[in-house]
Amino acid sequence: MEIILENISKKYGSQWIFRNIDFHFEAKTKYALIGHNGAGKSTLLDIIMGKIPYTKGKISYQVNGNIVGIDSIYKHLSVATTSMSLIEEFTLEEILQFHFRFRNIVKGLNQEDVLDLMELGKEKKKFISNFSSGMKQRLKIGLALFTDSSLLIFDEPGANLDLKSKQWFQTLLAKYLNDRTLLIASNDAEDYQICDHIMDIEDFKLVG
Repeated sequence: MEIILENISKKYGSQWIFRNIDFHFEAKTKYALIGHNGAGKSTLLDIIMGKIPYTKGKISYQVNGNIVGIDSIYKHLSVATTSMSLIEEFTLEEILQFHFRFRNIVKGLNQEDVLDLMELGKEKKKFISNFSSGMKQRLKIGLALFTDSSLLIFDEPGANLDLKSKQWFQTLLAKYLNDRTLLIASNDAEDYQICDHIMDIEDFKLVG
């Protein structure tokens, strides 16, 4: 997916979070969004996903040369963020079945493969409410990574992961990213070591 931001600005009340962002996310390219906590990384991701409106500016999306409207962008992206909620009344097996009723698994995999790749196969009958924070993070990452999409978004993917799990994430990301556009928001360089380009949100904090 190709994403073009033109003068994107966002404010809450009288406070500008960022102003006049002009940026071109090229298709099939890997980007890191960096900046101190509270700088607006998650806000910008929410805007790109169509989750919240921007105050002024314009966003354009294209997938394989076809223009995509903001109202249908959700069909083309998969995402894992720290603020995402999981349906904790479901078992792991049930949440996978529910999720993949609406979205396709990446080509060549099935639900059992996904369980194995998340290294959670032994937990498939366990309720999500009984998962540790690290297991929930693995699930969020797995649901995003193994969903067929053209845009893949992670916000602080290393949160709640130990060193071994962070290495697990990097290994699977390298193998299953394929030709997707990747956006990773984080202050931890380990999270975005795969990325080719860096966008510093601090560059857009001053009034322009």
